[in-house]
Amino acid sequence: MTSDSFFENIQPGRNFFYDIVLIDGLHLDEQVIRDVENSLKWLAPGGTIVLHDCNPLTQAAQDEEYRHNTLWNGTVWRAWAKLRASRTDLFMLTVDADHGVGVIQRGRQDVFGIGSNQVLDFDFLDRNRSELLHLVSPVEFFKGLDELPAARAAGRARRAIVNRVFHRILGLPRLLRLRHAPPPGEDGG
Repeated sequence: MTSDSFFENIQPGRNFFYDIVLIDGLHLDEQVIRDVENSLKWLAPGGTIVLHDCNPLTQAAQDEEYRHNTLWNGTVWRAWAKLRASRTDLFMLTVDADHGVGVIQRGRQDVFGIGSNQVLDFDFLDRNRSELLHLVSPVEFFKGLDELPAARAAGRARRAIVNRVFHRILGLPRLLRLRHAPPPGEDGG
């Protein structure tokens, strides 16, 4: 089932909303924007949208066309850029892990200025990556987790659950183990 079909089949008037939504489907900016907008309609107060593949590191990875057996982030970053340039009602940041893990919550942000004639190409991303993506390290993210808009509004138990979810999504324990491992050939042996 496509995400569009999923959202079309949600019954209007129901009293069920999602605390966390992971978007990692069709990696094209127009679809990603639709998925974010549809998710916002069904996101619980204090809920979080997590978006994968926001930070492609090569031009080939951000191509619109998928090529079998290659790394493909698609144009997710372009959707992110368009939302950062237009949605003051959202809080958005990207954790610099696993090709960019975007975090979206209801809140506030200053929009990132993108001119109407600006071409959203890899050179633009490369020149503006840190500010455009609001890029933070995993360590910075977890240190500031309690400062996210949704965390400030949530109780202690909910913050603990969110913390566990993000640890799993971002694979932080694995990243920290790798960071502390000696480089190959320097294991003391």
